[in-house]
Amino acid sequence: MKRLKAVACIVLKFLKVRSPLKTLYINFKMLPFKQAVWLPILIYGKVIFRSMHGKIVLKSERIRPGMIGIGSTKWYPGYKSPVILTLDGTWEINGNLPIGMGAYVLISRGGY
Repeated sequence: MKRLKAVACIVLKFLKVRSPLKTLYINFKMLPFKQAVWLPILIYGKVIFRSMHGKIVLKSERIRPGMIGIGSTKWYPGYKSPVILTLDGTWEINGNLPIGMGAYVLISRGGY
């Protein structure tokens, strides 16, 4: 029963995203398979991937669907600028992380 609820939660969160292909891409490219199947990173708006040669490390005890939301317009509803991701180093994330529209995330080579 717990697994059924977990699968239902993942499916419901995935149906809310506006960029399902980018959501699958970032999860399965940047995370280990056991974490990626939970879809912890959801992409809601326009996101530009400049460079994706680094990696993402989730240090949370419990991986949940949608714990990292990228491109949400929740805080600034009229804001339309895309999120730009440049990931050449290691990005360590300890828990929930909302990233709104217009953000520029730059992790340089050798950076944490």
